[in-house]
Amino acid sequence: MRKIICLLMCIVLGMAMIGCGASDNKKAEKNETKASSETKENVAKENFSIKMSDKYTFTDPKDLDFDNRYVLSGDKNSKLLSDMSNMGYEATNIYEILYVKGDKAVAEYQYFVCKNEQSAKDLEEFYSSQGQKVTREESVLYAYTEGEVVQANITMYASLGNMKEETPAAYITFLQNFQGLVKY
Repeated sequence: MRKIICLLMCIVLGMAMIGCGASDNKKAEKNETKASSETKENVAKENFSIKMSDKYTFTDPKDLDFDNRYVLSGDKNSKLLSDMSNMGYEATNIYEILYVKGDKAVAEYQYFVCKNEQSAKDLEEFYSSQGQKVTREESVLYAYTEGEVVQANITMYASLGNMKEETPAAYITFLQNFQGLVKY
């Protein structure tokens, strides 16, 4: 049974990665400009942090050179976490943090805050079994993606027609529309 759940989770996550289901392009196009202007207030600020649990607080990486930060979040009602829950993986919150320099992504962090350490271990095991490198800090799980890889994903999503343009702002809109994330 666990193998079936893992297979189904792979399919859902695979669809998320290639952008299947993001067919509401008119809505996405309208929201791209809105997302671009709304998230500009996340411009690099000193001492930015997000308290993810009692024992873990995210802070900007000290050695990262960026001039803009996009931060999205979702709770258990967001599409991504709801789909994960349907497959037996429990997370209470997700945070998507994208760092940009000029008009290029320089880093992306995706955080899952789980209800307890066992839920985080289960999710970590799933991601690791799929070849993804994740880090767990008690009940918080995260993945880091280098800017070049994020840019390649942005190019891919745009070429598939899921985004109007190859920009970090369009990518943020894509995440908002497809995964049900909102501005933090």
